[in-house]
Parts: sequence; C-alpha cells; structure tokens
Amino acid sequence: MKRSLESMNIAIVHDWLTNVAGSEKVLLALKEIFPDATIFTSVFDSKKAAPFKDFDIRTSVLQKLPFMKSKRDINRLNIAKSFKILKVVKNYWKEK
Repeated sequence: MKRSLESMNIAIVHDWLTNVAGSEKVLLALKEIFPDATIFTSVFDSKKAAPFKDFDIRTSVLQKLPFMKSKRDINRLNIAKSFKILKVVKNYWKEK
C-alpha cells in the first residue's frame, strides 16, 4: 500500500543551525518541499539562523549550554552523544 507524502510524518535532521551557509540553504529547500516537517538539531541560534525562527525545531541538551552556540568545535565533539538520533526521532513519533 503506497502512502502519499501528505499522510506521512516527516522529520529532518541537521547537525546544527548556528548560521546560514550551504547546508542550511539545502535545509530551507527541504522545508519548501516538506513544510510540515519537524527539524531536529543539536543547537539552534535564532539570531544567526533567522530564516528558521518560525519553524518547528527540536534541539538537544546542548542548546542549554551557553557556550555551544559560539564554539562550533566543541559542538562537533559532543554532537554524536547529544543526538542519539534514532532514539530522539523514535520518541518524537511516539508522542504524536
């Protein structure tokens, strides 16, 4: 049985949203295709990544650390631990 895109729950995962560069522009294009998709990311800086401020964005525990928005290298070291992507996405869909 085929399902239409409109009937699917879509999640988009991005490493971090702390600026707007190449991969963030791709993310904006994906949001045009999937406007109802939730974005999962480790850290979101609404001032530096302003085009995303009105989207449904779910961040990791790293968002609560004040220095993470400006120290990209520290973020890279912790991103794998903070994401646990499968668990985060799985739990999100259980809540729906």
